[in-house]
Amino acid sequence: MNNNWLLTLWLVVTHGLGAPQASYFDELQKWQMQNSAQQYQSFGDLLIFASFSMPEQSLRQLIAEVHRVNGHLIMRGLVNNSFKDTTREIYRLIQDSRQGGVAIDPTLFKKFNIEKVPAFVVVDHHDLSRQLCAKYDVIYGNVSLEYALRKIARDGEQKDLAQSILRARGV
Repeated sequence: MNNNWLLTLWLVVTHGLGAPQASYFDELQKWQMQNSAQQYQSFGDLLIFASFSMPEQSLRQLIAEVHRVNGHLIMRGLVNNSFKDTTREIYRLIQDSRQGGVAIDPTLFKKFNIEKVPAFVVVDHHDLSRQLCAKYDVIYGNVSLEYALRKIARDGEQKDLAQSILRARGV
């Protein structure tokens, strides 16, 4: 599994593409290799790891909160192992607000050793393209984004980043 899922899902959601052909994946892999340094530049400093198996209201709330602070909600895989089902589920989750979204990236779960969700990670987005991120903080549990950020701002290695995210929220 690799980050091809993320771009493919984005294309399916935004352009309504059908099932991609094998040549499409070859082109996608070439694009990914050429752009690997820029791959995570659009990510903010906050990643929230979640699962489609979480309660719908929890997912809607996380999507709205992470969108307000320019973070990303990360899922490990697809609904029913299907792009079509995943696209429908994401659309259903964001249809009322028409904002936010979901990134599918199992490699980030591995990179941060995420074994349970929800998990809130504060990391400098410039470090995401590195094989290992040396400095990051993780808070697990069904807690508010504000609680997770305040805890990291008080006790974490990424205090400054957490404080800047809190300021961006107006807290």
